[in-house]
Amino acid sequence: MRASMQKRLGACAEHVKTMTREEKLHWALDLKDQANQSYASSKFEEAAQLYNDCLVGLDFDGDDAQNSEVATKLQLPICTNLAACLIEWTKQEALHRLTQLHPRMGKHEECVDMCNIALSVDPHAPKAAGATVCGPSSSLVLANGARHNLAPHAAAIEAQILKAADHVDPTVRYDEEWFEGHCDLSEFSQDMLFLGPEFRLSKRPTVDAHRWHPGYKCTEDGAGRAPEFVEISEEFQCAERCWETARKVPGTVVCCEHHQDKSRCEVRVGWQSMQESDYGKNKLNPANWALFGRHQKKARLFFSPPSTHENHRYVPQFESEEVRQAESGKQHVRELARQVNHLSIDGILDHMLSFYVCMRFLPDKDFMDLAKYELERVAVDQDTPVAGHDVSREEIYQEFKNAHLFPLRCGRSMHVQDIEAIDQLVQTLNDSSSLLNEAYRFSVNVTEKAGKSLHEMDKEMRLNESDPERPDSIYVQDMRWTARQSLPWSTFLRPSKHYEHHVSRHPKNLFMLCFGPRVASYPHKRENGEHILADMNTAGCNGFWDLEEVIRHMDRIKKLFAPEMCFEFKLRKELKLKFMQTFVEMNQQFEASMTGNYFTQVHEMDNTGSTRLELLSDRSNLSTKAINFMDSRKVQQKYDRFSQLMAKAHSKWVICGAHDQVGPEAFGTEDNFFRNPTAYDKWLGSIADENMMECKTLDETTGCVKCAIAVKDEHGCRIRLDVKLKDIYQAASGAAYPFLQSDYKVHEEVTDETGHKDMVTRNKKGLCMVRKNPTSMRAAIRDSRHLSEAERKAAAAKAFFHVSKDDQVVMLESLDELNNRIEGNSGKPVVSDYRYTIEERQEEKLKFEENATGEVLEEDFRILADALGATKYTDSLKDFPQKFVFTDQIRQDQNRPAHRVDYIVSCPCSPGDFSLLNYFQEVGSQGMSEYYNR
Repeated sequence: MRASMQKRLGACAEHVKTMTREEKLHWALDLKDQANQSYASSKFEEAAQLYNDCLVGLDFDGDDAQNSEVATKLQLPICTNLAACLIEWTKQEALHRLTQLHPRMGKHEECVDMCNIALSVDPHAPKAAGATVCGPSSSLVLANGARHNLAPHAAAIEAQILKAADHVDPTVRYDEEWFEGHCDLSEFSQDMLFLGPEFRLSKRPTVDAHRWHPGYKCTEDGAGRAPEFVEISEEFQCAERCWETARKVPGTVVCCEHHQDKSRCEVRVGWQSMQESDYGKNKLNPANWALFGRHQKKARLFFSPPSTHENHRYVPQFESEEVRQAESGKQHVRELARQVNHLSIDGILDHMLSFYVCMRFLPDKDFMDLAKYELERVAVDQDTPVAGHDVSREEIYQEFKNAHLFPLRCGRSMHVQDIEAIDQLVQTLNDSSSLLNEAYRFSVNVTEKAGKSLHEMDKEMRLNESDPERPDSIYVQDMRWTARQSLPWSTFLRPSKHYEHHVSRHPKNLFMLCFGPRVASYPHKRENGEHILADMNTAGCNGFWDLEEVIRHMDRIKKLFAPEMCFEFKLRKELKLKFMQTFVEMNQQFEASMTGNYFTQVHEMDNTGSTRLELLSDRSNLSTKAINFMDSRKVQQKYDRFSQLMAKAHSKWVICGAHDQVGPEAFGTEDNFFRNPTAYDKWLGSIADENMMECKTLDETTGCVKCAIAVKDEHGCRIRLDVKLKDIYQAASGAAYPFLQSDYKVHEEVTDETGHKDMVTRNKKGLCMVRKNPTSMRAAIRDSRHLSEAERKAAAAKAFFHVSKDDQVVMLESLDELNNRIEGNSGKPVVSDYRYTIEERQEEKLKFEENATGEVLEEDFRILADALGATKYTDSLKDFPQKFVFTDQIRQDQNRPAHRVDYIVSCPCSPGDFSLLNYFQEVGSQGMSEYYNR
């Protein structure tokens, strides 16, 4: 058998001899997939042969760093796959088959460990049989992972290569690779800025002479350093003297000046000392004329690197903050990724709006040790005190059984809209062969046995009673490694006994689902404790659930937080608002501190709240150093002026220059939230609330006004403005938009003192708006029968969302009823009277533009028609938006995303009234895309 194996390996080696490294990788990984399939089919001998062949394909001899890295990352998993296969194989065949192992398994120490694991599976197996292959017994560092490096055979070969070459953190949207591909980092290609030969002394005077700058001098730069003056006539000697000084202060720039007319050499420390000189150069000064023989001053800079180890990266120290310290590009990229992903407000919100999954786990030795310490020394509250005695394993078991204390394994947090990560988790939970699923099944068995007795639980966990120091069996160690792959964070939960603890009768209920970031505190350690701890955020947790239910929960999360549901958008906006309020309060309190107004935030019943008792409080330890307080008027003036600079301003962090290979098109969206001028309303004065509609757009086709009531994103989530029906009435009764209430004429019958009846014309005011005509939608659907379904849908949407010629201008109810609605005292339907159609308004606009008199064109027959009785409409409050609200779709522009603007259309109550044009001639009309910005 061994000869057959050697012959097979020789054939494989000959087969791959002419392959490139990439071809070897693909060939080897293809064999690995075949081997995994054989393993899944219990064809262990065939799988072992394929794994051996695979190792030949991955033998790159470590000639270069890249090959060595790939070989290490791929050979080791394949070796462990082979060991896992051997474990199963030895259950079927005699143990002597271990002697048939591929000889290259000895190439990695880890593979030797795998041999030991294979032998350790069967305690009765003769160890000597495997010693010929495995050699001396080595550590079982990888014992826990013996059977769990089998990559899914369905995985693409390219994906396996990628996974072997690098590890990508799915929680980081903009990683280092992204910045390296998008940013021009050429400025970081050199570690130092003054390493060029022009900043050194050349031993050849003729070469060195070209490094001087005529017409420059060294002057005092404000650093207060005393210059050095030396009488030297030759410029090369001056250069030597300056270079000697530079070598005495390595890492510092030195300015060197030679004054030929005075035979003087001047040396100053600092590159800012070098400036232009008019001496001998400015011809407006007669003393500089050639007649007098003046020579221009000359100056240059010297720099001597520090004498350090060749690998040391020097960071030059400059006097001015205008010149940044030099740093490596890699370090800069890492800092960019940290700032953008973890310190930006959007990055913080992604962490805040996340969730994680935990699973109740095994009471292994680590948990038992930690539980013993916690029970003996730490009290949760008055109802959950310290035990006060040496806690036994039996007592810990009882706490575990009664749900007073249990271990957890928790996974990484993922954003609630990270569909890829959620689907991957669901796939892992659903896959019965996955590591997480296997760990869950084992935990279910242990939990079930724990409900019976400690003995049954220990039996299920195969407790190693012969070694109290290492009681965990290889199976428990294996499960701990298994769980760590998907749920890496070890956690314990100790509930307060102030509340009743339900003990589930179903051992399958092991999963806990938590919303929000997992970590709630900085690290800490108990006195004499053996663990570094951190508090967990459990404010948004629920459970415990079985496997099937937690899988369904993932679908619920995807639906609840889908962009179309706007829930995540709402939470994000609320958090941003809270952040902004916090920043504003910090700024306002700082303003007060400038004038000496400090406010200690103490509770109402603080017994040292009085300044007379401050000596008794910790506040007396605050610095007593005198602070020069500013005049309140100066502070107020500074804030008043600065607020006008910042409100609505574009303030952009220039992350980097764009790489040449980045295309010309725009990408990414900007966030206007923190440009909100309300952050400065204390100094700017009152700013319109979000519930104030904005009537700033004149519709050129009708001469009516569009009043924005909501700006929404592409999914319909509100970005800004939140106008309700009563707010529309409030605006109509105010002075901000005087055209909302317009004049119209009516005929009224009056009776004089003699009883004579007559018809008189009266002027009244009303609030008129465009109401959709349902016939417009019907006509659009009817006229588009011959079109495709998508085109018919577009035609219907146009009729619904935009004003059409058949839509009607109606006048809303009396002003008395409007006032009731403003006060919120009316729940009645909205009643309106028909006035005219949009088509009529457009016809009147043409007439108006022809004579341009600005007069209201009112016809007697229209008044007559009104007198005979107008058509009335009654719309419920629920139906009002469908009948009166229109929507414009705004395309993406630069970094402003595509969005929607909801609006009502206000028209004069008389079709020939165009007096509102005067208003817009003065203030101008705003485009619909501008409502995105406040």
